[in-house]
Amino acid sequence: MCVAFYSEKSENEGKKLVARIRDSVPGQKIRILRKVETLAGSLSHCESPDIALFLPADKEELSSILRLKKSLEGSRIILILPDRTVESLKSARALSPLLTCFRDGDITEPVAVVARLRNEELAETEVHNPKSFWQGREFPYVSPY
Repeated sequence: MCVAFYSEKSENEGKKLVARIRDSVPGQKIRILRKVETLAGSLSHCESPDIALFLPADKEELSSILRLKKSLEGSRIILILPDRTVESLKSARALSPLLTCFRDGDITEPVAVVARLRNEELAETEVHNPKSFWQGREFPYVSPY
């Protein structure tokens, strides 16, 4: 699972959030992007990330993220809004985020969502991985009848 984290103007808050995710979900691959152009370029050259985590600092940054909506199809979006205005909430709704929270709130919620999604992915991988069922090299006897 790949997490793309975008925050251009919120460097300190972004570092804290990424550190909390790395502490809560060890081994999680997080791609940190600081420019909208970098984000747009990486989305055009490869498939969408599993989780796109956005921490826009203002409405301008939020509107630049909205322009990438088509490129983010198939990604679970977590959006941390810069304010609690109706305009920001309407803008956020256009992205259909899995989670919307606010900068002045607690960052434990987005961290918990990333951890839960990672655990779900690991559980799904175990179900589809036959090695998780057969630890040794022995296979069960199957009757021909």
